[in-house]
Amino acid sequence: MDIEDSSSKARDLVQQYARKIKTGVPIGSMSVSIYDSAWASMVRKEVDGQLQWLFPESFQFVVDSQLQHGGWESYSSNMDGVLNTMAALLAMLTHSITTESTFPDLTANISKAISWLEEKLQVWDVASTDHVGFEILVPMHLRLLSEHHQFDFPKRKLLMEMYKKKMARFDPLFIYSGKQTTFTHSLEAFIGQMDFDKVKKQLLNGSMMASPSATAAYLIHSSVWDEEAEAYLKRVFKNGAGKGEGGFPSAFPSEAFELSWACISHAIGSRNPC
Repeated sequence: MDIEDSSSKARDLVQQYARKIKTGVPIGSMSVSIYDSAWASMVRKEVDGQLQWLFPESFQFVVDSQLQHGGWESYSSNMDGVLNTMAALLAMLTHSITTESTFPDLTANISKAISWLEEKLQVWDVASTDHVGFEILVPMHLRLLSEHHQFDFPKRKLLMEMYKKKMARFDPLFIYSGKQTTFTHSLEAFIGQMDFDKVKKQLLNGSMMASPSATAAYLIHSSVWDEEAEAYLKRVFKNGAGKGEGGFPSAFPSEAFELSWACISHAIGSRNPC
C-alpha cells in the first residue's frame, strides 16, 4: 500500500468515526482480550434474590478459546499468555464452585490450565520481563488462585520482592480521592489492598478508566451494586469487537487513541493535519 492510498484510507476512517460520534455511537475497534473477557465473565448480579452471571456468553468464549496445550493465547509477549491463562483459570475455578453454574464439568480444562502455568512459571525469567504492571498483576492472581492451587516456582521470591517494593509506594487514598490515575485502569491488581466501596469517584461514564477488567473487578468486589458500571459493561459487550458474542476488548471506548492514529496516518500521507 503506497502513502497516498494509506492517507485515503485514514481519511475515510476519520470520516466514519466522525459520523459515529455525531450519532452518539461509541467507538472502539480494539480486538477482544481473553483477560478482560475472563474478568467480565466472573461478574454476578442478584436478581429476585438469586445470583446470576451477567455475561455467561463471555465465559463460554473463554472456555472455547482455551488452546490444546492448556493455556490461552499470547499476543505481543509470553507474559500476555500467562496473564490470560491466570485470569481464565480463575474464571473457570469461580464458575466450577458456584451452584448457579450451568456449564459442564471443567475438571479437565482446569487441570490442563494448571499444568501449562506450572510449566511456564518454572522457566520464567522474572528479572528480564518487560510488561506494564506484571509485578502487581501476577502476584494478585497468584493470591486469588492460591485458594485452589499453590504455584511455586524458582523466581517467586524475586517476584514478591518486586511486588512489595511497588506496593510500598501505593496509597489507596489517592484513588479514593477521585483524582485520575493510571492505577485505575488495572484496579483488579489491588484486590485485597483497598476498599472497593470507596472507589466510585473514579467512575467516568460508568467505567474505571475505560477498562472492562477493572470495571468488572469493581462490580465483583463492591458491596453495593452499581447500575452505571453495569450499563458500561453492557455497552462494551454490545458495541465492542465482540459484538455481543462474549469477547471484551482491553479498553473501550477508544476514540482518542484510534482517531489519533488515523490522523497521524492521514497527516503522513497528505502532509496536512486532520
